[in-house]
Amino acid sequence: MNAVNAAAVSGGFPAKPAASSGEGPAGRLPASAAGEFAETFSDAELLGQPMGYWSGAASAAIVARINRAVGRFGLAQRNWWVLYRAGAEGAAEGGGLTREEIVRVIAESRPFLDDAVLGPAVDEVVAAGLLEEVEGRLVLTARGRGLRAKLMGEVIPATLAEARAGVSDEEYVLTLRVLRRMIANTGGDTSFAP
Repeated sequence: MNAVNAAAVSGGFPAKPAASSGEGPAGRLPASAAGEFAETFSDAELLGQPMGYWSGAASAAIVARINRAVGRFGLAQRNWWVLYRAGAEGAAEGGGLTREEIVRVIAESRPFLDDAVLGPAVDEVVAAGLLEEVEGRLVLTARGRGLRAKLMGEVIPATLAEARAGVSDEEYVLTLRVLRRMIANTGGDTSFAP
């Protein structure tokens, strides 16, 4: 049985590293915590592995890294989304957004997200003194504007660059095209409004 068929028979999931030795199947060592990476699977082995596992693992790892980065400022990714949207072009010029508008705009751009976390995320940003209510609308405070600028200008770009280290623009675009094709093939929504 070749590696592709063996993976299909085992359910297609990559084997987890053995707990006792720190090594994976066939003595493979996991990537270090520092993010060093060496490909350990052959093309044939990868063909037998589930895209859903790897896309989910990538999503979880990137979100965890963003949470660590913005966590230094007492935030989580959901709070960053609130700051980002509250200060987006048009929001500040229009006198801010209501709590419901912020939740709606984020939920529209993140349809896979449980939007029940968004209202509390807005409340957390208000409680932190980064947003304030003015005539029923939420606007960034001076502290909120400063933090948003730092996150947008330094923290988030550096964090995303770290995630993309060693990945060319062509590989990145190809990966997104493949994921979008698979989403379309399975009847999912390929629209995205950043």
